[in-house]
Amino acid sequence: MSDDVAALLEDLIRRMLPIHTATFGRVKAFEIGPPHLATIEILHTEEKIGKVRWLGATIPRSEALCLVLFCDNTRSRAFAISFDEIDEVDLTIGAGPLPVTIRAKDGSAEISCGTVKLSTNGTKLNAESGSAKATADPTSGWVFFGKVKFEDDVTMEKKLDVKGKTTIQDIPFDNHGHPYVDTPVGNSVTGGAQALAP
Repeated sequence: MSDDVAALLEDLIRRMLPIHTATFGRVKAFEIGPPHLATIEILHTEEKIGKVRWLGATIPRSEALCLVLFCDNTRSRAFAISFDEIDEVDLTIGAGPLPVTIRAKDGSAEISCGTVKLSTNGTKLNAESGSAKATADPTSGWVFFGKVKFEDDVTMEKKLDVKGKTTIQDIPFDNHGHPYVDTPVGNSVTGGAQALAP
C-alpha cells in the first residue's frame, strides 16, 4: 500500500470516527469561573475552541501555551492543563485546622498557615506570628514589633541606639538625658574588692 493511499484511509477513518488526541494550544481569552472557561487556539491548525475548562488555583496569562486534552474523546469536553505562563495563583494546601494558603499576583505574594503569615510586595517583607510582627525593606532594614529574644551571642558592627530603659544582668540602666563625662568626682570606683580602712 502506497503512502498516499494510507494517508487517504487514515483521513477517511478520522472523519468517520474522529479521534481527539492531546495537542498544544495558546490561550486567546478566558473567563474566571467557576467554571473557568477559556478560548484556546490550536497551534498546528490555528482553529479556535471555545469553552475549554481548566481546574486549579491558577489564572493563565493571555497567549500562554498549554496542553489541551479531550475527555472521553469528546470535543465539547476539551480541558486545558500545564500553562507555561500564569498571572495569578490562589492555592490552599491541606485541610483541617492549619491549611497552607499561597497567593501571588501582580508583584505581591503571601503565604499563611494558622497565625503565621509572610507577605511581600517586591520591596518590603512582612512577617507575622500572632501579635509578633517584623518588617524589612531596603531603607529601614528590619523593624520588630513585639518582644525579641536572642538565644545566642549578638555582634554589632555599628552603633546601638536605645530609646527606652535597658536592663543588663538584672541591673537597670536609664537614659538620663545627659552625656557621660569621664571626669572622676570623689573617690574612684573599681570592679575589684577594696580593703576596709582601719
